[in-house]
Amino acid sequence: MTIHRRRALLLPLLLLSGVLTTTAGQQSAAGEDLKNFYYYGPNPSVPEVPYVGEALTVTRAGLLPDPQYVETLWTIDDTTRGDTGHRLLLTAELLGSRISCEQSYSHPGYRSVTLPCAFNAGNAGLPWVIVQARPGGPTTPTPTTPTTDSAWMATTAAALKGRAEVGARLRVILPQLTAPASTYSYQWLRNGKPIKKAAKATYRIRKTDRGRKISVRVTAAAPHLPDLVSVSPAKRVRR
Repeated sequence: MTIHRRRALLLPLLLLSGVLTTTAGQQSAAGEDLKNFYYYGPNPSVPEVPYVGEALTVTRAGLLPDPQYVETLWTIDDTTRGDTGHRLLLTAELLGSRISCEQSYSHPGYRSVTLPCAFNAGNAGLPWVIVQARPGGPTTPTPTTPTTDSAWMATTAAALKGRAEVGARLRVILPQLTAPASTYSYQWLRNGKPIKKAAKATYRIRKTDRGRKISVRVTAAAPHLPDLVSVSPAKRVRR
């Protein structure tokens, strides 16, 4: 009976780990054999109720070993942001917005993996949530105080992080601004021309990018101000 019970407990773990355990023959660009994370669950999760004025915080997925690098990407309606970290403040302007997120994990010698977040507060673990007004609180966004154009400029340009080689993922480093932006949008460029369906905060380099220069155009927006555009220096992809 003891042996059968142990087998019953081990089977779910083995099935889950089959998604992310070591896969023979996978190599990095340097020829190094790569392993996959051991996944023991659950996916990254967000426990808070999405009330205006509160914050959503991501608890990372259960992975072994502990990832050396963790990045959270929040999607607000149709805009993906990578500049808020693992915590997203729900301002009045987000009332009624649909929020989702994902976390990317990387570690030396292991393949990077990206997993969607599960929102657990009154949403049955669905991969999205709608920002609500707290009961008894305001039901419309609080007006934003206008600011002047003179307070809106970039002190440092957008930049890229990551290796410029096929299969690797480049990430945006947002420009530093003299006033806070309410949203950011992204457009990745190949030799200065827009790449179709490449409008997120990360970009995985394709075979067609070999020998080409990759950059990203970041557009910052804020109420009562004109859009501010910053283009990163380009990286040439290895052949």
